[in-house]
Amino acid sequence: MDKATVLVFHGMGEHPTGGGWEKEWMEPLDEMTENLQLDALEQGKFSDYVTFTPISYDHNFSKLVTSWKNTASKASDTMTGAQAASFEKVFDAVKNMEEESSSGAKKFFRTHIIDVLLWRYSQSIRNGVINDVAVQMIDAIDNAGNKNKVHAIAHSLGTSVLNGTGHAIATGGWKSDKAKFFVKNKHFLLSSIHTFANVSRMLAPKKSRPYDETMLRPKYIGTDGGWCRNFYNYRHPVDPFTWLKPFEAEQFKQKGKDIEVPGTHIRDLNIHGFEHFIKHPNVIKGLFRGLGLPALSPQDSDKLDTWYLEQIIPDEIMEFKDKLKQLQNVVSLGDAEGNDDDDLITFLETIVELQKIVPQIFS
Repeated sequence: MDKATVLVFHGMGEHPTGGGWEKEWMEPLDEMTENLQLDALEQGKFSDYVTFTPISYDHNFSKLVTSWKNTASKASDTMTGAQAASFEKVFDAVKNMEEESSSGAKKFFRTHIIDVLLWRYSQSIRNGVINDVAVQMIDAIDNAGNKNKVHAIAHSLGTSVLNGTGHAIATGGWKSDKAKFFVKNKHFLLSSIHTFANVSRMLAPKKSRPYDETMLRPKYIGTDGGWCRNFYNYRHPVDPFTWLKPFEAEQFKQKGKDIEVPGTHIRDLNIHGFEHFIKHPNVIKGLFRGLGLPALSPQDSDKLDTWYLEQIIPDEIMEFKDKLKQLQNVVSLGDAEGNDDDDLITFLETIVELQKIVPQIFS
């Protein structure tokens, strides 16, 4: 069978180089499709039609992170005066959060928060990540059985990494012998891009315009630019990661699609996780459509809706919902127009508060 190749980008936290973590994304999709016996898949499972190819980048950060003090010193050495000043301001604010946190939460700052700061503020470190990820992407595309069936799925921090790397590949803004890829393959397009909990707008470098300038936008007939045929952005209104400066694919006009799951969709405590998103039929239907899988029949659609209604909701969800409402009341929401550094501090404060409520999200 001629499977679709999907490049998958993880979010924050520790993920082993070489993959393995992508199985945690594929397994629930396989279990669901196999149990439902969907006509579209001829009673098979998701992985019969799709191959997930992991794109890992966490090692670029973890090798730099030894202690807070040493990491700050190393990172500052890679920045200009203005960059260093911004980084130190945000780093000091986060360091204060870390000092006030419980002993059990301190590892979370090293494994999750520092990645965000290094990616956002150090152009040198960012370029290193882009060069590494770009080579992984090009190798995966070269090895794909069908170049017309290559897609990308990115989650959380991975959405920003995909945005930055994809733009660099398409414009030649990276260093590698493989950087000539687009000289030889100028007509190549990803069939679709799917972003979950998209923070690429929040984490864009200063003065970046992720809608107008990124090459990850869909390509329109008769126009230059664009690196995919279709763009899907999945968002959850209750996910605190996207409360501030939310990304909106509708800015990509007719070929950018925003798929929102309802705020009532809370099936487990990790509402931010990819695994939670795919528990909603809207997401499954979007993936089937975007990845070019066989069309779901009306009976398949009914099966998905019934499957959703029959999901067991843990008892602790009601208490969790109340805590989320309390968190919303103390966080500035929406399109912040203030200082970029202050906005990022608010964003990180929100993540830290979420970690206090449900530490298992970041374990």
